[in-house]
Amino acid sequence: MKVTTLSKNWLFRAVALMFGIICCGFTYAASVEIENPKVSYYVDYEGMTFQVLNEATEPLHLELIEVSEDVKGDVILPDEFIMTWWEGSIFKPIKAVIKRIADNAFEKGSPKQISIPSSVKSIGAYALAHAPNKVTLNKGLQYLGCRAFIGSYISSIDLPESLMYIDYGCFMHCSYLRRIYLPSTLKAFAGATFKWCIHLEDIYCAASVPPEADDSDFGFEPFVGTPYCQLETNPNVNKYCVIHVPEESIELYKNAPGWKNFVTFVPLTEADIIASTQQIEESAATPSQIDYTTDNGQLLVTVKPGDNVSVYDTNGLCLQKASYSAPDTFSFKGSGIVVLHVNGNSVKVVL
Repeated sequence: MKVTTLSKNWLFRAVALMFGIICCGFTYAASVEIENPKVSYYVDYEGMTFQVLNEATEPLHLELIEVSEDVKGDVILPDEFIMTWWEGSIFKPIKAVIKRIADNAFEKGSPKQISIPSSVKSIGAYALAHAPNKVTLNKGLQYLGCRAFIGSYISSIDLPESLMYIDYGCFMHCSYLRRIYLPSTLKAFAGATFKWCIHLEDIYCAASVPPEADDSDFGFEPFVGTPYCQLETNPNVNKYCVIHVPEESIELYKNAPGWKNFVTFVPLTEADIIASTQQIEESAATPSQIDYTTDNGQLLVTVKPGDNVSVYDTNGLCLQKASYSAPDTFSFKGSGIVVLHVNGNSVKVVL
């Protein structure tokens, strides 16, 4: 199978322009000489690599495999591509839609805002980890993968009215996260969903039946919303995060596994549901506020009295932590990607 890019043929450029105008969005156009339609193949567009999942039938189903390190601005994935296939002696325009976001898709890129179209049904493990500070998810998404958002800088997010399952540790270490809306379609968490979300103030859940959860989903180290290193005398009570649920379901939540550890339950209002269609931005510390340097695999952090510093790997395992009563320097030696926490703020560091 051979893919020929537009730059090699003026006719391809003309066809691409025509379909681009029709689509009113970014398009990818390519000439494809089909040798075996059942063979998987890849296409590239503006630093993003897609795999075609099905045969040459319309619409083509695509999976976003990788975003290159050159992608740093806003990424708005389209609802639809128009591709141009070359079959024998004719052009065949064919529609294509993105069905999946692959594991680690945004690992190399550093976009600050990402919009996922309604065609996407699942988002893979670590797909949106660490990088974005704003993500828009549209109705159609059904599954969020293991640690999909771990360590990201989002402060508020609305999960769409189609999502059914959130896999293990999806929002772990999202220390900027203050507000989240969970849809009425949500059925279950897989564990450790909000562990170490220490600034989470409000969880809005529209499900009339409490989504299946356990204590790990809301964290013991500490519970969500608990001020950094402030331990409660009763570890089974969370009084810091407010749970907004349908009024008729409050008693169900108060007695449901995981959920019952919260203290404050309030009725979900119509205004709350309307607000779920808008991203509510909360002020949050930026990584630049953490004073650190690296040198030959060594991480150095300048600390002040009262600072609490910890280092985690990307699986959420604590590698080192310390608290300080006087000015000092925190030192950690390692390699690879680690997550540095200082007083509840976090930043990804490559050693």
